[in-house]
Amino acid sequence: TDMADSKASDDQKAIVEHFQKLRDEQASIVSEISRIDEEVREYDRVLKLLTELDGERTCHHLVSDSLVEMKVKEIVPFLTNNHNKLSKVKDTLNENLVEKGKALNAHKEKHNIRFITEKEAQMVRQQQMEAMAK
Repeated sequence: TDMADSKASDDQKAIVEHFQKLRDEQASIVSEISRIDEEVREYDRVLKLLTELDGERTCHHLVSDSLVEMKVKEIVPFLTNNHNKLSKVKDTLNENLVEKGKALNAHKEKHNIRFITEKEAQMVRQQQMEAMAK
């Protein structure tokens, strides 16, 4: 029965590791969405400002490590295109987040995973300490 207990323990460990992997992937997607959100807001601010300016006015755009001189009317379509692409990436990431959440919940339900309260965790630690003392 020691082999059976060991196999069950290994299976349980694999289930928990997979659950944690799904949670880490979910957190990574949330982080990426936050980063893109900030970028989209920055594009919104810049585009709002530029649309209030004369299209013939000169402005500078940072490309890699170089400032490129352009006219406002030339840079607005470029920035609008980038803004739209980022918004689409964000939409895709939001869809991925929903799918990852579904996979996480399905794994949780399939393997009857539940989170314990701090009080329950403290009781388990206490039981382990008492068992070690025997």
